[in-house]
Amino acid sequence: MPQCTCGVCTCGRNRAIANQNESHQLMQSLMGLHESFSAERSQVLMMDHLPDLEKAFSMVMSVEKQRTVHTELAENTNNVAYQLVMKENMRDHAEKLVFKHSSISPRRICRTLSIPQLEP
Repeated sequence: MPQCTCGVCTCGRNRAIANQNESHQLMQSLMGLHESFSAERSQVLMMDHLPDLEKAFSMVMSVEKQRTVHTELAENTNNVAYQLVMKENMRDHAEKLVFKHSSISPRRICRTLSIPQLEP
């Protein structure tokens, strides 16, 4: 690798070399991203001035966090919908049940029974 030989480096060559190394690391990091981040990779590469590695990493991490929150929200919504459907199905099934010996529906029994409270 070329290095500055002027001593204190007033020519700016060391800074240019550091920028080139950082750009190389950024490219390697972007190319190593999973395919699901192809849009973010393209967005970073299309910028007029490439961001530093930390900024690009921060951008990708924020997108990943948003995806995680969105996925968790979708899973929770699916669980709630499933629970509502199951509750509805169980209620319909319970209403169809009739006790063999007494022809009293389970809903009527639930209304007439009371559970005593335990005192502390």
